[in-house]
Amino acid sequence: MRVKCIENMVERLPSDSVIPYFGVNAERKFHVLPQKEYIVYAIMMVGYYPWYLLCDEWYTHYPNANPCQSFDVVDNRISRHWRFGYRKGGSHDDSYTVFAFKEWIENPYYYDELTDGEEGAVAIFRRYKALMDLEFPDPTVNRVGKSLADNWILCPCSESLEVSSKDAMARCPACGELMHNPIYSEDC
Repeated sequence: MRVKCIENMVERLPSDSVIPYFGVNAERKFHVLPQKEYIVYAIMMVGYYPWYLLCDEWYTHYPNANPCQSFDVVDNRISRHWRFGYRKGGSHDDSYTVFAFKEWIENPYYYDELTDGEEGAVAIFRRYKALMDLEFPDPTVNRVGKSLADNWILCPCSESLEVSSKDAMARCPACGELMHNPIYSEDC
């Protein structure tokens, strides 16, 4: 799923989107840039709205929560790595729904471990982030691989690599550059 930031100032959002769950108050500015696109790595339903967890401009090792009202959805397909989870708290304010990868769903403390920088949690997120970064087309990337045979493509740097038709993007192991996957099929 890809979203485009349309607003990063909390005071310009509907008042019911300012909730204490993520430490949001009326004076806060989100660390996203208007007109920039972001990949959504998880969605949490807290209160009445979805919150997108994405790697914002302050990204270090975990995605930050941003209210859906700050974004337009530019690619509404959800990640094939997501599962559904529900966390029931002691009250309505403590309960939430989450769409995220398996380890996040199965471990109710996963996000806490991730934000605390626990090595195992960070390694899991980095693995899924790398996978999700390739799932959907990135309009900011101009490079395109050249189709060879079967599931092989050629990077503009002349390195060949094996790819999946399920991924819109590919990362070259030699030069590290991201490119569009010419054998990508939205139907997969």
